[in-house]
Parts: sequence; C-alpha cells; structure tokens
Amino acid sequence: VGPSAYRRDEEARRQTLEHFRFNLRRMIDLADSAGAKVLLVTPASNLKDSPPFKSEPRLGLAADDQRSVVGLFEKALQAVSTERWEEAVSALDEVVALDDRYAGAHYHRGRALYALGRYPEAKQAYERALEEDVCPLRALSEIRQIVTETAAENGVKVVDFHTLVEQQAEHGIPGSEEFLDHVHPTI
Repeated sequence: VGPSAYRRDEEARRQTLEHFRFNLRRMIDLADSAGAKVLLVTPASNLKDSPPFKSEPRLGLAADDQRSVVGLFEKALQAVSTERWEEAVSALDEVVALDDRYAGAHYHRGRALYALGRYPEAKQAYERALEEDVCPLRALSEIRQIVTETAAENGVKVVDFHTLVEQQAEHGIPGSEEFLDHVHPTI
C-alpha cells in the first residue's frame, strides 16, 4: 500500500498517537519486568530535502477555491523551477491563505524562503509541511512530545536526537547533509 491509500483522517491520527503512547509504555513495562534499562530517543526528520509524501486539499474547500489553489500552486512551482523566489513566495502565500492544509505548498514555500535567506520562516514552513503530510512517514511533533512525556512519567532517560540534529544542521534545518532520505541519518 502506497501513499495513494492514505487520506486525511484526524480521528485515525489521534488514535495512532494514543496507540503509540500505549505501546511505548508497554515496552517500558516489559523492559522493566525483564530488568533491562531503557533509553528513549526522540526521532528527527529531513525537513529541507524531503517533500511531503502526499498532499490533500483542506476538507470542505469550495470548488472555486480548489481551482484557484491548483492554478496558484502551478504558478508557484514554475517560479520555484526557475528560481524566482520572491514570486514563488507570493504565489505560495496565496495558496496557503486559501488552503492552509496543503502540505506541498508549505514545503515549496519553505524552499523559496530558504533560498531567500529567511531561515526562521523557512523552518516554520518545512515543519508545517511535515505536520500536514497526509502520508506521515516522518515523525510528527506529537510523537516527539509523547516520547519525552512518557520518559518523564516513567523515570526513563531520553536522548533528544531531534534537537541534536537541528543544532548540527545549517540554519537549524535538517536536510540531506544529515539524512540519506526522509528519516535515516547519514554516517
């Protein structure tokens, strides 16, 4: 099953996060019962060089707005492909104003902002792209939060790998320098 099978489903997302929390607690309990020590690690992801696996329009978006989003997004991609970064940001700002859930718009907005040297804004756009990815193969911010909370609740040590990678990454935005693909670190 590939990305085409995924659909935006907030209830399934909530259930998946709760199930992750449950499984993490269960793993800690099993390790404790066997006398094993546990060390949790917050996951990190390639933000800069890994586009979303699947973008979908916001639910309930009017047909006219959907057509506008498609046209503006195509215009933005043309600007990105020819490195007309200001034009790309302008078009992508319009896309996001109409549909703030479209992951691809946030990702390409991040690319354009990065090229313009507007790194804090680029990072926010890349992070939003990750959060809005309909096929979330990279860890959502809630996953990192659950790891940290579960570690604290259970007296388990945690390595904040996410922060370590960000500290190493240029402008605090992890990319292909740190990752082979979307989540697997380079040597």
